[in-house]
Amino acid sequence: MDYKNISDFEIVIENGYNDVNPWGVIKKYYPENWYFTLKDFSKSQEYYHSILEDTESVKIKHNFDNKNIIAYSSLQIKRVIHPKDWPTSNLYTALTFKTLKKYFTSYNYFDYIDASKNIFSIRNPNHTHSWLIYFDQSKIKETTRFPNWFLKWWQYRVSQIYQYFKNNYKPNLNETYIPPLMVYQWFFDFQYMAGTSIPAIVKKHKIKWWGSFRNTTTEMVVKKWIIKKA
Repeated sequence: MDYKNISDFEIVIENGYNDVNPWGVIKKYYPENWYFTLKDFSKSQEYYHSILEDTESVKIKHNFDNKNIIAYSSLQIKRVIHPKDWPTSNLYTALTFKTLKKYFTSYNYFDYIDASKNIFSIRNPNHTHSWLIYFDQSKIKETTRFPNWFLKWWQYRVSQIYQYFKNNYKPNLNETYIPPLMVYQWFFDFQYMAGTSIPAIVKKHKIKWWGSFRNTTTEMVVKKWIIKKA
């Protein structure tokens, strides 16, 4: 499955800041290697990376080519923390990093939410970087409930098909080493603000299942595939 039309608004382009290449616009607005909405210069992509690792929410691995450039990354989702399970009484109260103190010494729940979205904002010079995303099915069961902000994000990105797949697909012994997963990519593009001639940069998203899910588009197709594999 490949969603090519999902996009998020990124930047309204001001006069004098346009460019024939959307990446050229980004270079004028964002610091080097920065690819998400700039709110705080001190909260870089690595800062958000650290939050997710410190809370043991994910396991991240970057894979490099022979030129020491990140070719692709894998992200295993181990837990998603609901506000009720956050270890402070108020969501804005800061937590101190347990082990990762390279950047800030603390973060709050709103930083955690931002981290879950901004963690994917990595690019390589060839703009070919992709993410391999999957759940740690033994750990994710310990999540008491999924927060609504996560469900909204996940529903927007991959619809309900992945959840159906995760709940119903039972791999045989030869397939147990391949957990349910998807490949995720994003890129910047131009788009006019709705009903106006105002140019903007949007971040577009592409999601594909691994090989066996090539060209699947509906839950029914996934269901038939599962039954066939049972």
